[in-house]
Amino acid sequence: MAGLIGSKTPFFLLIPILSFYFNKSQVGKIDLILVTVTLFIPLISLQLGEASFRFLKQFLNSKTKIISTTIIGLTANALFFSSLVVIFFLMFGFKEIILFAVIFMSSFIVNNLLLIYRGLNEIKSYALLGFLSGSFTLILIFFFINQRTTLQDVSVLFGISHFLAVIISLFKSSILKDFSFSKFNKKIMYSLLIYSLPLIPNSISWWFIDLGNRYVIRLTLGEEYLGVFAVAARYIVMIAFINSFFLLLWQDNYLDDRISKLELKSNFHDFFKIQLSIVIFLISISYYLIKFGAGAEFIDSYKLVGPIALSLFFSSLSAYAGVEYLKTKKTKKLFFSTLKGGFVNILLALVLVNFLGLYGIVLSSMIGFIFTFYLRVKDSQNLKSLFKVIERKLYVGILVMSLIYLIQILGSVPVIITTCVIVLIGLIYWNKKIILDTIVK
Repeated sequence: MAGLIGSKTPFFLLIPILSFYFNKSQVGKIDLILVTVTLFIPLISLQLGEASFRFLKQFLNSKTKIISTTIIGLTANALFFSSLVVIFFLMFGFKEIILFAVIFMSSFIVNNLLLIYRGLNEIKSYALLGFLSGSFTLILIFFFINQRTTLQDVSVLFGISHFLAVIISLFKSSILKDFSFSKFNKKIMYSLLIYSLPLIPNSISWWFIDLGNRYVIRLTLGEEYLGVFAVAARYIVMIAFINSFFLLLWQDNYLDDRISKLELKSNFHDFFKIQLSIVIFLISISYYLIKFGAGAEFIDSYKLVGPIALSLFFSSLSAYAGVEYLKTKKTKKLFFSTLKGGFVNILLALVLVNFLGLYGIVLSSMIGFIFTFYLRVKDSQNLKSLFKVIERKLYVGILVMSLIYLIQILGSVPVIITTCVIVLIGLIYWNKKIILDTIVK
């Protein structure tokens, strides 16, 4: 868990921290770069890291060939991308591209190295890299940021932190011993690509929609609105990555056939309850979350927390449903379900932003994820049976969320505080079995 959360923390805490030192336009710019990076990583890597994780799980005896082939492939892709960045910079002199390149390359290395560590089951190296990359970034920024700090300074601190974390984790890992240029294997590379290429759309589903939404905001409303949207979205997406730890744990067990159908239903029900509970709680505290967790000029961001949280909730359900296709290796169906959902989102965003502003953007992404989830459930009898377990609670949960959201927008301070307390007590009672089981274990 430390590895997953630690590696993602800088991406999401960075925006709230910067909101105390930079204006809306600058925050919008750095947020656009960060989200673009998360989209480019699977595109430039061709998801070779994800493929190596899956192959190492199945063919650990061939780990030297798999690791060597993966690292050489990733290095070639990274060098090609770096060359394009240099050419672009020399031609146009776009300063922000250097900022983007530093953040991208450091994140590219960390993300793919984490996947290889997971495939090798090197839990200590995985946790160490994730924890150190996140901790070093936040520590350096905390000590060096001030009113004179530029966005370029932030990117340099980001890159140094990740580089140090990678070096330290490699000394604790066996990867360097298992790597050899002579072990590069064309057949393995072909097999890796056959598996990995169809995964790209699914891996970028949230970021494709999220980035598309941000460019629509930037082109239609401007960077200041993008800054307001970014602060609200960052708190919500950060929670999603905490929850994704449970999804990854379940995914590993499910892909390795370590879980029965009965356990599958039970785990899905628990996953649903945890996701829904966190979203409801976040909506209940959204005003104070933004008031105390971001700069004063970003206070209006709290109005977007609820809708974005609901959108991300459907994104999580969609990602959960996508694991069924990984299990059966039907990655082409992942491709088309994601492509259709993304198309619906972007099309609606271009239309609704003109009538509803930022709310139109959030509504379009919500519909896009619901549509993707629907396509995946419709195509699998197993997923249909899982959905029936939570269908009624889902509708009740949405009604509760809507009521709490209205209280946040229209209620007085005492009413909002009372609602937060009631929601917290209610959610603890609703999840008491999960909490007790966790404590006992």
